[in-house]
Amino acid sequence: MKEAVAYLQTIRISRCMMHRLPSELLAHILSYSNHTSSQIRDLITATHVCQTWWTIAFNCPTLWNEILVTNVAKAKVFIERSKNTLLDIRFERTLALRDFGDLAYFIGRVRPLVINVQDGCELLHVSIQLFGRSAPHLEKFHLLGDFAPGRGMTTLQDPIPLFHWLRPASQPSATPALRSLRLRPIAPPWNSGAFQNLTVLDIATPGMAAPSEIQLRKIFMQCPELEEVHLDIAPLTAPFMSPEDCAWDVQLPLLSSFSIEGPMPQHIAGLLSHSVLPATTRFKLAPAPPPQTHLDGPYEAIFPKDITRLPALASLDTVHLTDTGDGTRLTLHRALEGLEPVVTVTLEIDPSDPVSRSLPPPIIIETAETLVIITAKGMELVVDWENVFRRTVEVRTLRFVRPGSSLDPVLAYLSHPITDTLNLGSMCPNLKSIGLVDAFLDARYERFLLDCVRGRARDGGGLKDVKLVNVVAPSDDLVDRLSALGVSVEAVRMVDGS
Repeated sequence: MKEAVAYLQTIRISRCMMHRLPSELLAHILSYSNHTSSQIRDLITATHVCQTWWTIAFNCPTLWNEILVTNVAKAKVFIERSKNTLLDIRFERTLALRDFGDLAYFIGRVRPLVINVQDGCELLHVSIQLFGRSAPHLEKFHLLGDFAPGRGMTTLQDPIPLFHWLRPASQPSATPALRSLRLRPIAPPWNSGAFQNLTVLDIATPGMAAPSEIQLRKIFMQCPELEEVHLDIAPLTAPFMSPEDCAWDVQLPLLSSFSIEGPMPQHIAGLLSHSVLPATTRFKLAPAPPPQTHLDGPYEAIFPKDITRLPALASLDTVHLTDTGDGTRLTLHRALEGLEPVVTVTLEIDPSDPVSRSLPPPIIIETAETLVIITAKGMELVVDWENVFRRTVEVRTLRFVRPGSSLDPVLAYLSHPITDTLNLGSMCPNLKSIGLVDAFLDARYERFLLDCVRGRARDGGGLKDVKLVNVVAPSDDLVDRLSALGVSVEAVRMVDGS
């Protein structure tokens, strides 16, 4: 009876519209479902629908070659069913790494290998299992650990098997197809053969020995199709390149993202001075703090003097200077708002050190038309404003957000004569608009603001508008007094502080 019922059910299922589809089309549907689902068990569930589905899935090895390893036993079943196809392997749970050796045997078939480790012990275990194995099809290798270099091992600077796996360039490469390399907090020797023909280079090893500037340049020259560069490393070491030595110039026409943290600012400028990059490149720069700070500042060397080969920097007209409380961040934009900044510069500045906080912005601001200064709540941004305003000859709009006592020197300098008899440069001669957001104006600041408007009108460079947003003023007639000076005033949420 049971056999008869099973036979009748088979006949009923076989007449289903789904089973009239060609086997190839059903396999394609299962493949699409597998690629769009984040759960491995969804594919397993599909094979339990009926014998037909199980047979089609079992005979389609490409359904089983993408493996999210949470259990090594299940992963080995997937590998077996994938037959001889290339594998995509990613480890989700570190517990599975205990049996990584069972899967390392198949490294010759792996295309991407993504592993997250928790400490140096797991890192060593993975690298030992990879030692001596060839990975001719490996295109992506990501070995990521969010821990300090010393955790779980004596030192990551000691030679470990991973370094031998990613062999020096003088030896035959074990990973000839490698294109995407992300490693933290370790890296192979900087002369490794892994640094060839990459499209993605992401290395975070701030606690390890850094490459020399020339070694890093050689890596760029060996990877002409780079699309992303993200480096978090210690300050670069000698030997360094001469800006006039064109032998080290390299063109990276596909580079969309250049991020570097740790080197001294002048060395970042050296790298950029020898690079020919497209106009679409976006920069994130975080230089090491200089050993000695000066008002003229070694930070000024973050960008090379000649930016003709860096067209992304040629038409920046909006600068945001943000004091985050524990440092200063500068973002450079184009006129179109809402887009990703072209350049983000993060400076490590000691909030308790008034000398370091008096550094001028380390940016090319001579062509900026809009300058926005944002101060962290409760902090005071101390900047050499005279230096800034003498350089921002094209600025037409100034915006200050939570300016605090920074307004004192700002308005004082802007009240100075526009023409300078000492030939030191004029103070924002093209300025037409000032904006204050979340500001508290006492009687002195209010007087400074009025004097600024009068002084610039007297010198022929009068302001056209003043925007006040959420400003506390000591008198309720500030808007009327500004309007009487011929300035268009836009006031939003003004508060009478009297």
